[in-house]
Amino acid sequence: MDVAELGERRCLERLLRTLPRPAPGRTDVLLGPRDDCAMVRVAKNRAWLITTDQLIEGTHFEWSWSRAAQLGWRAGAVTLSDIGAMGGTPRYLLASLGLAPRTAVTTVVHFYRGLRALAGRYRVQVIGGDLSAAPGFHAAMTAVGEVDPARAVTRSGARPGDLLMVTGTLGDASAGWRILRRAS
Repeated sequence: MDVAELGERRCLERLLRTLPRPAPGRTDVLLGPRDDCAMVRVAKNRAWLITTDQLIEGTHFEWSWSRAAQLGWRAGAVTLSDIGAMGGTPRYLLASLGLAPRTAVTTVVHFYRGLRALAGRYRVQVIGGDLSAAPGFHAAMTAVGEVDPARAVTRSGARPGDLLMVTGTLGDASAGWRILRRAS
C-alpha cells in the first residue's frame, strides 16, 4: 500500500503511533499532534502554540499563476491561521526554503518581501529559517504564538449546539486550484 492509497489522515495516524508517549509526570506538553497546533505550557497562564505548514511547487501552486511576493504572504498566512484558529496571538515565523539551483535570487528576495509585508501586518517577527537545494520551490513555515491554555480553542472542544464560525467561503482555495489547473 502506498501513501495515496492509505490517504493523508490514515497515514498520519499510522506515523503518530510510532512516536513515544509523553514521559509520566510531564505536564508541559498540553496538546500534541492531531490539532491545529502543538501547545506547550511555559507558565501557569501561558502556553506556546507551535505549528508548521508547507507550500510546494506543483502541489500547492504554479509559478504561472503566482508571484513570489504573493507566495511569501500566502506561506506565512496559512501558517499563522493555525495560531488564530486556536485563539492564540501569533508572535514568530521561521521560513525554510527548498530552492532549485537555477532559482533567481530575485524570486527569493520577492518571496521574503511578501513575507515581510505579512509579518508587518500581523506584528509578527520573522526570526529565522533555512535554505536548501531542492528539485523545485518548497516553503516550509513554522509559526509560534501564545495563548492562555484555559482559553485555547481546540478541535476536541466543540460540543453539540456550539456556534462554529469561519471567515471567507469554505473551499475557495481548492476550487481556484482546480479551475487554474484545468485552464493550463
